[in-house]
This record gives sequence, structure tokens and C-alpha cells, in this order.
Amino acid sequence: MTPETPDLAAISVLSDEYALRILQVIEDRSLTATEIMRRTSLPPAACYRRLRTLVETGLAAADGSMLSRNGKQARQYRALVSRLRVVFDGGEIHVSFDLRDGGTRDIVIRLPIENP
Repeated sequence: MTPETPDLAAISVLSDEYALRILQVIEDRSLTATEIMRRTSLPPAACYRRLRTLVETGLAAADGSMLSRNGKQARQYRALVSRLRVVFDGGEIHVSFDLRDGGTRDIVIRLPIENP
């Protein structure tokens, strides 16, 4: 992901089943990657890749850490999004993310007009 594309990456998460499953399980509480994998049955590489994307796009964040069973620190993750809306209107896609901190993040994608 390039610095210019976090909005597009955030929208692409909406079509990624694995990312949505992760957001669902970290919606109400912080979980470690291991706990997320256990609850979602995702393979480790897929889970870590989606977590990285969710954090980079601002849809989730690291939320402290805890000691794992082997005594190592394990980062916990929490969803920053509480609700989202998608509206298609006049050749534009409007995506609005309601954030847990009370703010909103709005993204507008203008679709190109193709000449027949």
C-alpha cells in the first residue's frame, strides 16, 4: 500500500471476507493475533496480513499487549470502526465510517465516465 492509497485500501477491506471476520471479532474487545486466529479459523499468514492492512488503513489499532502463555508480550488489536455505510449516488461511491472515538471518516470515490 502506498501513502496515497489508504482510502482505497480501507474501501477494499469491505470486499475482503477475512478482514471483515477480523473486524467482527475485535469489535467489542481487544484480542491478540492468536486469539483472533482461534476465533476466526484463519491461517496465521492471512491473519497477520489482514491485521497489518486494517492498522495501516486506520480501521483497527494496536491496543496494548498482554503476556502470552510462553511469557512473551503479545500485541492486542481493537477495531476503530463501530459502523459503516456505503451509498452509491450520481456516479459516486460514498463510504462513511463511524469511529469509536465519536468521529467519522468519509471517503468519496468518483467513478470515471466512459465514452462508448
